[in-house]
Amino acid sequence: MDANGKISNDVIPPLAIGQTFVVSSEAAMLALDAQRGDICVRTDISKTYIKLNDTVPSTMSDWQVFYTSGEVISVNGKTGAVTIDADDISDLSTTNKFVTAAEKTTWNNKQNAI
Repeated sequence: MDANGKISNDVIPPLAIGQTFVVSSEAAMLALDAQRGDICVRTDISKTYIKLNDTVPSTMSDWQVFYTSGEVISVNGKTGAVTIDADDISDLSTTNKFVTAAEKTTWNNKQNAI
């Protein structure tokens, strides 16, 4: 710590966000004239990255994705653009709040047989 109670730059180098870029592809992101600390918002995959290195040419390993609190990373073991239905949700209660497609078919078949 320095005299002001801050960590000195020789221990942790300074990082400043100079620019924020909005692009629609990985190719556009890697073609940016971005410096360490710059932000890139990818509209094609709805993710935000920070540039970690000053290397040129850029590669994806130069960037780190930001995960914000509240961002869903997976649902019931599925990742990406997730779609779930009743078959994906286990019924943990005894009130049978959830019915799978197979259970619905069985029930309908019983009703039709009456």
